[in-house]
Amino acid sequence: MNRLGRCFLLGCSRSGTTLLQAMLAGNSRVHTFPETHFFDRLFWGKRANVFRGFRARRILQDVASLIGLDRESMPGFSYSRKPFIRAYFGLLDAVAMQAGKQLWLEKTPPHLHFIDQIAAYSPEARFVHLLRDGRAVVASLFDMGQRFSSQWPWAHSLDACIDRWNWSIRDSFVWLDHPRHLLCAYETLVSQPEELLRVISKFLDIDFEPQMLAFQQNAGKVTQDFEKWKRDVSAPLSPKGLEKYDRLFDEGQKQYIEKRIEVTPQDPRWPQLP
Repeated sequence: MNRLGRCFLLGCSRSGTTLLQAMLAGNSRVHTFPETHFFDRLFWGKRANVFRGFRARRILQDVASLIGLDRESMPGFSYSRKPFIRAYFGLLDAVAMQAGKQLWLEKTPPHLHFIDQIAAYSPEARFVHLLRDGRAVVASLFDMGQRFSSQWPWAHSLDACIDRWNWSIRDSFVWLDHPRHLLCAYETLVSQPEELLRVISKFLDIDFEPQMLAFQQNAGKVTQDFEKWKRDVSAPLSPKGLEKYDRLFDEGQKQYIEKRIEVTPQDPRWPQLP
């Protein structure tokens, strides 16, 4: 790859994307960023279409501060989002090139729902989707809503957690056979990490490097101090099953969840190693 590569790591929250990011951060060719939340802040919510340019400039300033750049060195005022979206890619490119990297990787789970907007400005970008058993994801989301209600206000109910997972899995499966999208399973990541990392590396046009398996060393690169819910990213790999699901929910709740979940790992579309 001669030009700088761009990759977005996507998936429903609590699907293991931080773990995969920590693994990819171990590659000497890859520069990773904290969650920028640029596109979801830009396009989500009732105020997204109000003062578009002013709002975009403020969000871009926040991204600049997050990645260690001068927040004032932004495009001037514009009524349009366009110059700020182009500047967003320029900022990430500049940091990665300054670090001497071949590819940058950004991981914000809700960016899954803004792939069209991302691709419109960066058609060469690649997207890695990480999918996990919906029962485990719903349990983890619900747990976050109970334990960290101020940071996870939308995960306030079981239905909200199920709806978020169903929405996410639908938006991933849209891209199932697209050449710039790779769908992977969390269960494979923890049971066969090297095999899956080799597949992802090939997709991203980088070489697999053994230090990618020493992901604990990179936990600090992919988490921020306030993200207490990500502390287990440095824990040893274990094929986590449905322990939390079994602990949090009674039989009636489990039946309800399993009735509402739209896709299971038994679905023939569920990602497998080639």
